[in-house]
Amino acid sequence: MKHLIMCILSLMGLFGCKGYEDLTVDEFEQMLLEDDTLQLVDVRTAEEYADGHLPGAINIDWRGGDFMEKATTLLGKDRTVMVYCRSGKRSAAAAARLDGAGFKTYNMLGGILAWKEAGKPVDIVNPEDYQSLNPDNMQRVRDFLHQTGHYFLATADGDQPQVRPFGTAEIIEGKLYLQTGHIKNVAHQIAANPKVAICAFNGSEWLRITATLVEDPRVEIKRAMLDANPGLRSMYNENDDNTAVFFLKDAKATINSFTAAPVEINF
Repeated sequence: MKHLIMCILSLMGLFGCKGYEDLTVDEFEQMLLEDDTLQLVDVRTAEEYADGHLPGAINIDWRGGDFMEKATTLLGKDRTVMVYCRSGKRSAAAAARLDGAGFKTYNMLGGILAWKEAGKPVDIVNPEDYQSLNPDNMQRVRDFLHQTGHYFLATADGDQPQVRPFGTAEIIEGKLYLQTGHIKNVAHQIAANPKVAICAFNGSEWLRITATLVEDPRVEIKRAMLDANPGLRSMYNENDDNTAVFFLKDAKATINSFTAAPVEINF
């Protein structure tokens, strides 16, 4: 039996059996162009990412020690994951790990070196600005909103501003979501003008956010939001026509206090 197992393992290695798939830079780019639901991940360090990355990529450092913890928080298993690194070695390891955890994953052969050599575009972030784009900072905003217990959401009702307290804020698939009901006036106002402002105070700091709200109709996102806020289940159900969840797009958050310089966070 032991000999048989060793033979099977040898054959697997011989034929290169693996769950994820490798793509050339051209194939990788073509997939990205054809499907805007793909999740693009740069698994290099923050410094490498800031120096130049594929447009639209988020950064989860493979060597950061908490790669899978961040990946399972920021990525959804219902959407394909595209990974790359400098030359393809780290991303191959990350792809194998993601595949083993249930993510459909593609790895770019040759990494960003091959991407640049092919003359394909990259985005560059000034090193001093990278901190404001770090995905970890979205967690800071979410935690701030939870700490306050409730925050205030402002919408436009024609030419009249409207403000009301909100209590939901959860990170799902790498986006910050809030929840309300379709029958409420706030949902009608968001549908007419999705640009909103949020304000919260935790006793010593103020958080201000401007963003555009985008509704996500998927049942699994509604379920995740309600599972994180079980007290809402007496009023909402992921399968009803009333539950509405929105994620913040192009969000600009600022944390202010009297004792420290403002902290700016974009996500």
